Amino acid sequence: MKVTEINNLLKGKGLKITKVRKGLLSEISKSPKALDIGQIQKKLSKKNITPNLSTIYRETQTLEKNNIIASCEIFGKKEYRVKVKGEVAHCLSCNKITPLSPSTTKKIKNLDLQLNDARSFSIFQENSHLHGLCNKCSS
Repeated sequence: MKVTEINNLLKGKGLKITKVRKGLLSEISKSPKALDIGQIQKKLSKKNITPNLSTIYRETQTLEKNNIIASCEIFGKKEYRVKVKGEVAHCLSCNKITPLSPSTTKKIKNLDLQLNDARSFSIFQENSHLHGLCNKCSS
């Protein structure tokens, strides 16, 4: 994400444009992988941005609450990525995030409907974030 895109995104959400927020969004958007708080802090420090961990936690919560970034928790570790439209697959080995095709998304939604019918269970919200191994890591 370019600086102007980050500024416009933050302004559009009614958020102040701060050095930490700009750096956070820049680093998360550049990364092909989801990043944990420690990784974010290391990347920011290389840019001479040195917030403490509590500031990073607070800023990631704010950005997530405003639907700018998304998080997933795997094995007790929370990781962050730029929010993408649609469903994604997250490789647990290399940490790569891959958007799912519309046909795969449709199959997942059909499975949800089948579960709904089979269990007499009403699903109110469904977020399909698949966690597993990509083809490269599973070979």
